[in-house]
Amino acid sequence: MVNIFNITDYGAVADGKTDCTKAIQTAIDEAAKVQGEVFVPAGVFLCGYLKLHANTTIKGVATWGYRRNGGSVLKLNDKNAKCMLDITGAFDCNISGLCLDGDYLGENINGIMMVKKSHCEFGVEDTPKIENCRISNFSGNGVHYHNVWCFSIRHSEMGYNKGHGMYMQGCDGFIIDCWFSDNYKSGFYATKQTASLSFTANRFECNKFAGFEGKSGSYMTFTGNYFDANHGPGILLDPVGEFRVNVTVTGNIFFRDGLLSDRNKEKADEYKDTPIYEYLSSHIYMEKCANFTIVGNTFNVGSPKGDEIAQPYYGIVYKKLKSCVIKDNVMQSGSGKANLVDLGCHEDGVIVKDNVGEILTDYRCHWPMFSDQYEEREKNV
Repeated sequence: MVNIFNITDYGAVADGKTDCTKAIQTAIDEAAKVQGEVFVPAGVFLCGYLKLHANTTIKGVATWGYRRNGGSVLKLNDKNAKCMLDITGAFDCNISGLCLDGDYLGENINGIMMVKKSHCEFGVEDTPKIENCRISNFSGNGVHYHNVWCFSIRHSEMGYNKGHGMYMQGCDGFIIDCWFSDNYKSGFYATKQTASLSFTANRFECNKFAGFEGKSGSYMTFTGNYFDANHGPGILLDPVGEFRVNVTVTGNIFFRDGLLSDRNKEKADEYKDTPIYEYLSSHIYMEKCANFTIVGNTFNVGSPKGDEIAQPYYGIVYKKLKSCVIKDNVMQSGSGKANLVDLGCHEDGVIVKDNVGEILTDYRCHWPMFSDQYEEREKNV
């Protein structure tokens, strides 16, 4: 029985010119009949909206790079498509080794999308798996999950999208070894009713707003991640959202976040007239949080381009907490103005202690490895 379906057998041509939508969809439909695999060879295949089915794999050759496509590329050619790959109802599907390129067509077109009325609308877990994929250049979000129930994303890049790298409402996710980079909004955006997420060994960097932005969320772990050069906080838990509970942030690196500039003006303007605007230049801003631990992390300032004012101004900014612990973090040159900012309004049981380190007082404190260049630059001033 045939269970691997090569899209070129159905008329797809890897020339970057031919519309391959019908050929690819036919291969997907045939594979679904036997719970099979759709194979996308190396090359650039133009396509529009595609619908994946349950128990079906679509797989390519994963030879992409951080800043470039490579291997098997599906490139959008329809500015009216709502997404490239619709996986709503595609239970237990697998997406592996593909570059999905939105070519910045249209408005609010997402790369991979699932939209349901509730997370248990169909009565079973969705369980989509995304692995070794690069999802970029979409006018909407790279990955858009609305009411997802159970998923994993591993060793993939959601970058250079005009929306968020990933937008999510739902629960039960494992996000491991991924890049959320250079998105026009936040790297990862969690809206209401988001819960039970494990973030492990990911990199949230150079997003034009926050690395992780949470309007809501509970039962989350952030372990061994790297937050670097985001133009808002590395982690933003803002007052607009619901109360966040049961979250652990441990063993992460926070470096040169909070660069407020014209590059994130549109997103930052949402907060322009709010009390927290100044504190968007921070590694972590947290408000309305309970049962949190922020323990054993490392914080440092920096200049994303090497020639700008070192950011952020603040390390951890916190307000309206209950039963939270902020302890044993190292913060030498952790910020430009204050490593810890307590905005008050807490309930009982808040412990903040043993967070060591001083604010930045000398550029050389931040860049000891570049001290020779610093001395040379000072001579030329």
